[in-house]
Amino acid sequence: MVRQMLMLQFRADASTLQIQQALGEFSALARLIDGIRSIGLGANMHPENLAKYLSHGVLVSFEAVPAQDHYLIHLDHRALKQALVPLLADLLC
Repeated sequence: MVRQMLMLQFRADASTLQIQQALGEFSALARLIDGIRSIGLGANMHPENLAKYLSHGVLVSFEAVPAQDHYLIHLDHRALKQALVPLLADLLC
């Protein structure tokens, strides 16, 4: 298994609805792209306040490296990137 972790900071002007839609589209990739085992995501709620400024996290689990490679070039992933990146102030992978 291979995992990819993303930490996101949405722009201050991104609405709650835009954030929810973007995260929903991210979650949907698990049904759309072969080789994804699971996608977990949500608000960064670390109880020790170690989140720094990153507000959300995404963990994508793949069957193997070829599945991750397939995901990176998949049209649905590219479409998500086009919708998501303009909403972000920062992204850490």
